[in-house]
Amino acid sequence: MTKKNSLKQLRQDYQSVFGTPTGKRVLADMRKHFFVDRTTHVPGDSHGASLNEGLRMAFLHIMNRQRKDLLEVFQEDND
Repeated sequence: MTKKNSLKQLRQDYQSVFGTPTGKRVLADMRKHFFVDRTTHVPGDSHGASLNEGLRMAFLHIMNRQRKDLLEVFQEDND
């Protein structure tokens, strides 16, 4: 399998998992807890901010693999 086909399959896999009603509920929960809608900054604690940013990056990675941006995610919540 070529790298391009492998990435295409991976993208489809992410969509299969997170495109379901169950997957969308999981993503909505992750969004609440993984600093998507709020700052990752922790006053006086750079390690805490780094941890929060890492959580946020995990969520963004899932969105990227599905080729979704945050505007789409926010719009889905308003539908």
